[in-house]
Amino acid sequence: MKKLFTIIAVFALMAGTTLKAQWTYEGVFPPANPDTVKGSTHGLAVDPDGKVWVGNYFSDEKIVNAAGDTLNVRSIHVFKADGTPASFSPIKVIHVGSFVNDTLWGAIRGMRADQKGNILVVTSKPYMMYKIDYKTGEGLNSIAFNTTPFGDNSPTAPAVDKYGDIFVAPVVPGAAPMIILDKDFNYIGNALETTEGFSRAFEVSKDGNTIYWAGYTLGKIIVYHRENALANFDSAATILEGFHSESFAWNPANGYLYASAGSYNDMPTNGYTPGTWYGFDVTKDAVVDSFSWHFLTPKDAGERPRAIGFSPDGKDAYVGTFGINATPMIEKFHNDNPVAVKKENSPVRSYALMQNYPNPFNPTTTIKFSIKKTGFVSLRVYDMLGREVSKLVNQTLTLGNYSVIFDGKNLASGTYIYCLQISSNISGGNVFIQSKKMILMK
Repeated sequence: MKKLFTIIAVFALMAGTTLKAQWTYEGVFPPANPDTVKGSTHGLAVDPDGKVWVGNYFSDEKIVNAAGDTLNVRSIHVFKADGTPASFSPIKVIHVGSFVNDTLWGAIRGMRADQKGNILVVTSKPYMMYKIDYKTGEGLNSIAFNTTPFGDNSPTAPAVDKYGDIFVAPVVPGAAPMIILDKDFNYIGNALETTEGFSRAFEVSKDGNTIYWAGYTLGKIIVYHRENALANFDSAATILEGFHSESFAWNPANGYLYASAGSYNDMPTNGYTPGTWYGFDVTKDAVVDSFSWHFLTPKDAGERPRAIGFSPDGKDAYVGTFGINATPMIEKFHNDNPVAVKKENSPVRSYALMQNYPNPFNPTTTIKFSIKKTGFVSLRVYDMLGREVSKLVNQTLTLGNYSVIFDGKNLASGTYIYCLQISSNISGGNVFIQSKKMILMK
């Protein structure tokens, strides 16, 4: 029997407002021009190179097949971080080896980057999932869901853990189990025998042992957990009461789970704002961040927040909405300082910058520092040529001991310098500066 309880977040929000966030709206992506892709976004993912993949629910392209027939297709558009199209964009036909040559004429239901950055795309009618090489645009694998217990049911956007296991669930509650496939699309088993509430997307923890399920018609997010990969998901909690969420993504920089609260079609409650994605700190059970869609038409029920993805460094957020073909498919937000800075409960005696641990490291390491008075704190990482490679902290902090995780997965092996600079909020002058070396060894 499932144990159901409610986690109450320590969080107060006045009705109709959003959190004070550090995200800056940068407009339509790619920048608006006559060639800007428009449509009804129902899938979005960002690969390790920072390319943005977006798919349309409705047909947006045409193709002539070998028989001379003109077919409507749902193209996958792929943009580099600078907004220019990738060499293989748009993708209208997915080639998998010499056997599969599938035209994308079924509605795209969702996307997700897998543990290696390759792009998973699910479609309905036919009910399929494809894995696409993010470097070339060529297909790596495909599966028809009617070969699994999932059957012929419309799929949600998939979720992937760090091992490459793929979770897929039905949009319609109770229509099919939530299944788990391995990285090669082999059926492993059922995560849940049945699901609650209509859903468009959900997420799983990196270890695959916690499911964050958004039956958006339920007005909350259900959390299922298991002790290990051999156990059953036999307990549940609820978080984010008032959410009607249709899109999820983890931010790789701060580890927060970003979920959409709802739309003017499915109004959120408890003071949450339609068209807004909130960052949820799962370690504190609290909402800590937010940013909001810029509506083409104010309070339009057709602009439903149904897609989200983050750049590899977590500083850029790309989002999309479903419902209006004339809407640009992507909006972009930027945050110079998305990294989570954690405060520790221990006495502070002086200003200090500690040696990172572990050191050498691959690819992450923890940097700790102490400040004895409130001040503006800057913690930056430089290469040996003095070029800034990461801005870890850039904000006012109060007295305390802090830690932050530096991720060097996108950097080359070598020696780096991290520098802590603290200035007084009153005079603006520096009260503490110190730097140390660390070694990234891949």
